[in-house]
Amino acid sequence: MSKQLNLTINDKNVLSCQRNLPTRAGIIADGTNIKGVIVDIQTIQSYYQARGLQWPAAKDALWFFLSEVGELAEAYLAHHENELTEEEISMLQHFSEEGYHADEIVSRVDGWIRNNDRVRKENISKEVADCEMMLAVFMYSLTGSTPDEALLAKMKEKLDEKREF
Repeated sequence: MSKQLNLTINDKNVLSCQRNLPTRAGIIADGTNIKGVIVDIQTIQSYYQARGLQWPAAKDALWFFLSEVGELAEAYLAHHENELTEEEISMLQHFSEEGYHADEIVSRVDGWIRNNDRVRKENISKEVADCEMMLAVFMYSLTGSTPDEALLAKMKEKLDEKREF
């Protein structure tokens, strides 16, 4: 289930958060207030159950994630090729090809369902969401924690835990 999380930025541009939740957050800026809709790992697990998907082992979740990165690269290239250098185009094409390779590997995993075989490349935000979800699944399968928990810990470490956020 989704939960609301309110974050604020003070006059020194320091992010503050009232709760430390094991969640993924889509953050929307509204002036100096940042509001996010929280999707926790239990919501992702419920989604998997509703779709009849098997929860992947960490290794398989990594292949799923890399497949999604390939789809994101392909979608971005489809919409922004005219804004990119030849080197950037080549790099995105490489990521896309490697994503296909990851598709081949992950297609042999029991419980795997291919959503659209890369037919619809138009929605970059859905590809980003797929990447975020599979990164969270990978992290949780590997460590029992979420990317948000790791990010908050890293932020505290970078700030030498001197600042409250």
